[in-house]
Amino acid sequence: MDKVDYYFQHYQDAKRDLTIAKNLIENYKPISEDAFLYSLATRQTNEERVKTSKTNVRTENMALSFHDKFLVEEREYQESLFEKYCHLKTDIDFFELAVSSVDEIMRDVVVDLVLAGLTWDELLPKHNVSRMTVSRYRQKALKQVKEYYRFAGKTLSING
Repeated sequence: MDKVDYYFQHYQDAKRDLTIAKNLIENYKPISEDAFLYSLATRQTNEERVKTSKTNVRTENMALSFHDKFLVEEREYQESLFEKYCHLKTDIDFFELAVSSVDEIMRDVVVDLVLAGLTWDELLPKHNVSRMTVSRYRQKALKQVKEYYRFAGKTLSING
C-alpha cells in the first residue's frame, strides 16, 4: 500500500492525527523550573532525625546536571512534535490538492468520498450515481492522484 492508497482509506484518521498534533503543540506546557527543582529537593520532614547536615555539593551538581539533560530532552520532544506536525500537514495539504485536481466530471464524488468521508450509501442519492460508477470514479481518481504525485516528484512511499 502506498501513500495515496493509505490516504484514500484513512484520510479522516490522518486529519484526526493532525488535529491531535496541533493541540499537543498549542497546549504544550513544560514543567516549570521551580517545580522541577522542588521535585529534586529533599523535603523536610517533621520526624526526628539523628543529625542534620548541609546539602552536599555533589548532590547539587547532580541535580543541575540532571536539570540540563531534562531541558535538552524537553526541547527535543517539542521539536519532534513540531516536525511530525509539519510533515503530516504537508502530506495532507498535498493530498487534498491532488484529490481536488482530478477530472471535473468525477471531482465532486471523489471529494465527498475521500475528503468529506461520506459512505457509498450516502454518495449514491446525493450525486445520483450507481455503485459501479462510484467504484469506477474511485479507481480513476486513484490513478490520477498517483500521476499527480509522480509529476510533482513526490514519493509514494508511506515512510518517505
